[in-house]
Formats: sequence, structure tokens, C-alpha cells
Amino acid sequence: MERAGVCHMDPGILEFVQATFGDPVNGDQLDLDGLAIKQVLAIAGMVNLIEIATMEPSIPLGDCLLDSLNFTTLAPGNSTLI
Repeated sequence: MERAGVCHMDPGILEFVQATFGDPVNGDQLDLDGLAIKQVLAIAGMVNLIEIATMEPSIPLGDCLLDSLNFTTLAPGNSTLI
């Protein structure tokens, strides 16, 4: 199973700090065997996440947390995350 996502933000207001794959309680539901390939590419104004799992989930995912992104503020203001 493969998934990818991109998040855009105002680089003058937000700076990307880290990405966490999966749920802090239930773990990474797309990396059940711990062998998934995970990549985070962050450049000014964009974060690109990729995860390639080696096996399909054995249960229906339903509602779950796929990723968490953490940012720090650089300046006052508003930034839309797309």
C-alpha cells in the first residue's frame, strides 16, 4: 500500500518541525510489520510525505490518524495549510 501527501503553508509564518506517521495510541496502521519505507521532504512552504507499506492492513481502517505535522511560528499572522 502506498500513500503520499503534500502540505503547503506560508514559510514566512510557519516552519516545519517534524512529521509523525500513525496514531500515538494505535500505532501506524499502514505499517503493521514495521518495514514500510517512509520519507519526509520539507522545503520552504511545503512538506511532502510518502509511505510505502510492504503489506496490506488486515483490518478495515475506518477512521484513523495517518500523520501528524508539527510546526513552529516564525512571525505573527495566519497561514492556511493546504
